[in-house]
Amino acid sequence: MSLTRWLALVLLALLALGGATAAAHEFRPAVLSLRQLEPGRFAYRWQPAFDAKRRPLDDVRPVFPEHCELVPVGLGSEAAADPWVSTHELDCQGRGLGELSVAGLRHHPVDVVVRVRWSDERERTAVLHGERDHLVLGDGSVGQTSAGLLGTYLALGVEHILIGIDHVLFVLGLLLLVGWHRRLLAAITGFTLAHSLTLAASTLGVAALPQGPVEVCIALSIVLLAAELVHERPTLTRRLPGVVAFAFGLLHGFGFAGALQEIGVPPDRAWLSLLGFNLGVEVGQLGIIAAAGVVGVVVRRLPRPERWRIAAAYAGGTVAAAWTIERGLGLLQG
Repeated sequence: MSLTRWLALVLLALLALGGATAAAHEFRPAVLSLRQLEPGRFAYRWQPAFDAKRRPLDDVRPVFPEHCELVPVGLGSEAAADPWVSTHELDCQGRGLGELSVAGLRHHPVDVVVRVRWSDERERTAVLHGERDHLVLGDGSVGQTSAGLLGTYLALGVEHILIGIDHVLFVLGLLLLVGWHRRLLAAITGFTLAHSLTLAASTLGVAALPQGPVEVCIALSIVLLAAELVHERPTLTRRLPGVVAFAFGLLHGFGFAGALQEIGVPPDRAWLSLLGFNLGVEVGQLGIIAAAGVVGVVVRRLPRPERWRIAAAYAGGTVAAAWTIERGLGLLQG
């Protein structure tokens, strides 16, 4: 079986598993932010987790040591705009945080990003999920290593692309269009370089685009790629796939940045966090390509009609068109 045909099977399988959800690009973990105000007292913010239908998961919640309690505080307009501040503070009676945990993670497939900023501006970032639902913080006298921070953001990058079905569809669409030869390297390299540039520019505040229109354009990029798959005309996309992949990669990079901005990055080690997240995206992208290759070996002896490729193109284009319409309507509704 040719690469084109067995990749079509992979694409159809992904559509069957995930194509029905219009929130395909969504990566919205819960975020717990704590900023030390003085020894034993922290500004507290909790952004809850949601299920697939965007309903809050009330049983996923932070649990603090017994000597710590949440205390309501009043806020002025300026303080309310600070992403580290909420309507509560965490009072640990002058003692350290020790160990904190998040209840409910063993029952829901969601992540919780924990960010702690100490009074000397050092930060600790960790991701809790599944049975890894607790974190030892102590008194904050020992900071997070560079390797630990890099690993944390690398894992977030891998997860982001693997659960972002629209990114997966775009990468597989490139494989179907270009095939397995040197032009594929140019296409993937162009896509990687472009989304790396806009991810860094957006996260560091150099350039920014509204997230809503970006999400619409990402879905539309898959529609346009699917349209190229149903014909053999020598269009620009077929003649210069690296250039087209670069252009679309700029859009996808702004999409990655939207997810990273939800989590936040330590201001003193932003470049390290960016490097980790971007490496994670690349690891996930290579994993998608490798998985497609494995599936190709498995299905090599199946029937090989050309209609698989056309069916995959129409299926991917239809789902992406639905995303485009729904996201567009979401913009119009405010």
